[in-house]
Amino acid sequence: MKVAGDSAGAVGMARNSRKAGNNPWVRGAQASASITIPTPTEKPQPVNECASSPPDDDVPTKILRQVEFYFSDANILKDQFMLKSVKATKEGWMKLSTIAGFKRMQSLTTEEQEVRDALKESTMVEVSEDGLRIRRKNPLPAWDRLVYTRTVLISSFAPTEVVSVDSITNLFKSVNLPVVLVRVIEAGRDVPPDLTKSASIHGYLGVEKCAIVEFESREVAHQAVAFVRNAWPKCHSVILSYNPTKTASQPKEKGSQKEKRKEKAIAASSETPPSRPQIILTTCKNTSIKVVLTREPRAP
Repeated sequence: MKVAGDSAGAVGMARNSRKAGNNPWVRGAQASASITIPTPTEKPQPVNECASSPPDDDVPTKILRQVEFYFSDANILKDQFMLKSVKATKEGWMKLSTIAGFKRMQSLTTEEQEVRDALKESTMVEVSEDGLRIRRKNPLPAWDRLVYTRTVLISSFAPTEVVSVDSITNLFKSVNLPVVLVRVIEAGRDVPPDLTKSASIHGYLGVEKCAIVEFESREVAHQAVAFVRNAWPKCHSVILSYNPTKTASQPKEKGSQKEKRKEKAIAASSETPPSRPQIILTTCKNTSIKVVLTREPRAP
């Protein structure tokens, strides 16, 4: 029996069309189904930024200042992206195109050649002969544990307060308290590895917006805390560490104490035991006899 206006082929086509409608990758369904094209991933960016250059500086000076900040002693160990990039090669080379692609650099110039020209005057970084790579002229600095004794944490800002690297830098500069490094840690952001212990002690990092401000000395840091408490009474300000003796202690050499104990034990075992007088007791019928051991006193 035939169905009017239908056939097995038509039924099959209808089924195929329904299946095609459910699969956006089937050519027949491309016209009706919307396909989302993934957007390219954003270029990697440095963790920290320096304050903006004075408006009177020309573009090459701004480029030089910005690049030297990325590779500076104050920043390089605290910026995980920069540190990993520099350590990726034994010679410490990093692609110049990566540096030129940073957002702050792109706001200054989009031409890599301008970056190369500006870095010719640098005393901190150098460009490879082919002009494609860049690195520090000096080796990476050693980690200074005393940095926590001259670093101030500021938190509990008012909702209307503008908190940025520029605003914090300009604030302390206005009272003659120059800063070395300013980091603004937003609420919910991952805490940098060098501040993990500080986060467990103070409890503000990663929970609310905080400013981490490093100064040149402990004295300046203490002055900054006093200034913040006077200018922003409702803000919380504290030095990350008040114990320079503990932080400045040098790490003990591994195994040194163990080796000393071992040597001491060997020396003690090789010593000749002190001679002791031998006492031989024999039976005696006279019970009134008393034996007394007399010896010279020995040091403990």
